[in-house]
Amino acid sequence: QIPTSIGADVAKSLWAICRADLNIYLSSKSMKEFLVGLKSILISVNQEEKAPSKRKISPALLRTLQKIIVTEIVSDLCSDAVPSNQVTTETVWTTYLQCVELVPGNTIAEAGALNCGINHATVFGMAICASLSAKSARKVESWIALQEFQDKSMPNHRVMLLSTLAIATQARIENEMRESVLSIFEVMLLKGIDTMAIYLIAAKI
Repeated sequence: QIPTSIGADVAKSLWAICRADLNIYLSSKSMKEFLVGLKSILISVNQEEKAPSKRKISPALLRTLQKIIVTEIVSDLCSDAVPSNQVTTETVWTTYLQCVELVPGNTIAEAGALNCGINHATVFGMAICASLSAKSARKVESWIALQEFQDKSMPNHRVMLLSTLAIATQARIENEMRESVLSIFEVMLLKGIDTMAIYLIAAKI
């Protein structure tokens, strides 16, 4: 079995290389492949639980990797993996969410995943990850709706528009959708139409 500290260091180092590849060379390929590898490890570990004698990864290293997935990696994705004209990150986010689905709920809760502050740098990532929790989705939606309309030449404006699409297209049952739309209308009544609320309504409709 790989020692926990060495395994964690290797994972963090490889992830740092993937981030550099995205930020410097505008390529998300290595980031996606890294996440595919993590997903394969998680799937393999779940299968090994039926035969503990064949286990290659210690429980301690597994927990460490799971925490890295729901803390450091999600934080980095929120700041780095926003789509642009130069690079697409859709498959990166899709693969990441597949990894998170393999992480136990108690690990996600203990790590405080999705509890980080929502701001212009993290809102796109939070909008995507909010699909894991209805409560988090409403929190992100409320933050977006309250943001004032900005000059279209501002980089933040583009991120906000992408975020409205990410949060609005999530599947919701009818009652949740109705409550969501009503709460957005309340924001419009209080703050006027110079906020992102009108974009959220448009994306939902």
